[in-house]
Amino acid sequence: MHVLPLEIQHGIFLLACTDGGRTGLAISLTSRSYRDAVRPVRFHSIAVRAFPHIADVIQSYKHDLAELEASGSTLKPRVRHLLLSPESKQPNDANQFALEEESSAAEDEAYTASVVALLQLVGPTLTTLAYTAQLRFMGIGDGVCPMPKLEELTVFLNPCERRSNVLLGPPHPPTSYPALRRPHIVLSWGAVVPELMGWWAEAAPDVTDVRLTNVFRRDGGSAWVETMLDEDRAKRPYRSVRRLFIEPYQKPIGGKCGNPRVQHTYFVKALKDLRKRVPGDIEFVLKGRESAGQPLNRIADVERYWMDGVNGGPGGWRWPDEATVAR
Repeated sequence: MHVLPLEIQHGIFLLACTDGGRTGLAISLTSRSYRDAVRPVRFHSIAVRAFPHIADVIQSYKHDLAELEASGSTLKPRVRHLLLSPESKQPNDANQFALEEESSAAEDEAYTASVVALLQLVGPTLTTLAYTAQLRFMGIGDGVCPMPKLEELTVFLNPCERRSNVLLGPPHPPTSYPALRRPHIVLSWGAVVPELMGWWAEAAPDVTDVRLTNVFRRDGGSAWVETMLDEDRAKRPYRSVRRLFIEPYQKPIGGKCGNPRVQHTYFVKALKDLRKRVPGDIEFVLKGRESAGQPLNRIADVERYWMDGVNGGPGGWRWPDEATVAR
């Protein structure tokens, strides 16, 4: 192993470093020569699942960068895949948000600063980013953290995002994502799909696949899908898209009033009916699954998709996947 050229060692370590950094760390502890060889690639994929760990990742990244510069190397640590899934209590509705907003302002500010600092470091080399915290985009949508190589992005929208202008009134010109091909957006009740996707169509004009999760009855999602299925591609709001993955909101848990469940049934039926008019140059899959009276764990789904994608699988873009309801 010690006599192998550095380029071959990089290739070996790159293949090993696909588990969120654990293997890369273990290899780097084997010997000094391995540690030096693994530095540029041991950050290939990083999974951050707690707020305090963001600072640890930044510190480790900067340390390795300093070591490489001190050795005279022109290489830099490269982060290709990043999962940001910090544990944080999220408000369930606008009223709860208002009560907690003032008390958590300082914490949110510190959190935002940490995330922006991390994204500014790794953004130039990222190809995959999954961000599950339901907070503002914090640099993802406002140009603070350019990501010229980003190909796949998953974001969770804040339930109260409609109260801000982060998405519904984006900066102009919008952030450019020249390499983005697959955005997966987990919606909330505050999103307006036509406006949101209009922003992305302008910011990332070469997207080929779109996945929308938690599409609601009143967010304009079904209307947007309908316009995307126009026979004339020139009339579609997102002309570059070739495949649509649409996942409706979860069917309400049964109770005394059955109207919400009936409304959900009719909503899904309307989406299924759209399949009858799909043009030949676009594919449309309706996704979703039922759970036994329990809320679906969207974050766990995204984490699983991210890990599968890092390991060479289709991730959340399986065609179709286990969550298909359109039969």
